[in-house]
Amino acid sequence: MTSHSGLVLCGLAAVVLGAGFAACKSETTDHSTTTTTTSTSTTTTTSTSTTTTPALTCVETCPDVVAAGCSAGPPTVADCETGCADLATSCGAELDALLVCAGPTPTIVCDGNGTPYPQGCEAYNQALYFCSYGIPAVCADICDGIVAAGCALGPPTAEDCWSGCGAADTTCPTQFAALEQCLGPNPSWVCDANGVPYAVGCQAESDAVSACIGP
Repeated sequence: MTSHSGLVLCGLAAVVLGAGFAACKSETTDHSTTTTTTSTSTTTTTSTSTTTTPALTCVETCPDVVAAGCSAGPPTVADCETGCADLATSCGAELDALLVCAGPTPTIVCDGNGTPYPQGCEAYNQALYFCSYGIPAVCADICDGIVAAGCALGPPTAEDCWSGCGAADTTCPTQFAALEQCLGPNPSWVCDANGVPYAVGCQAESDAVSACIGP
């Protein structure tokens, strides 16, 4: 997956504290004369505003992305800008969050697969990756445990697991939904007799997904 940049505009945020007006009246009365004294206090209106620096655009970011020279990155600025436009359409919220994280002067680095991303924004980059490939968020929660189980027929890397997990969700939505519902917040993964990983307490649901996907 090639990570690109997209256009995001951050607007101005303003907080206005409203003014108040209060009147206090005291009265003193004798048998012949009534005197009324009125004192008035006012509250001064104070306005403050906060300005957020807009994130960079595709045009501003793509030269740095290409200059990083990542093996899975875009070869030209034009390729980067095209990919950026596609991501802005399909995964706009995730792309915007990544660029906001990157800030006005991002440092572009390469991940273990040779994909460029802004340093310090790994979680946002992963979210964009999942969105662009249609991988559900639950895959991020379970794949580390599946890989750690070390099963002979399990995925060797998290990236392989993400891909297979996304395919299972697309190909076998009913079985995958049943497995997801069974998993709970912290599932444990072990290997069956054939070396296939399954979630403890959810072997029937795990087997149903495996059978649906096929060999």
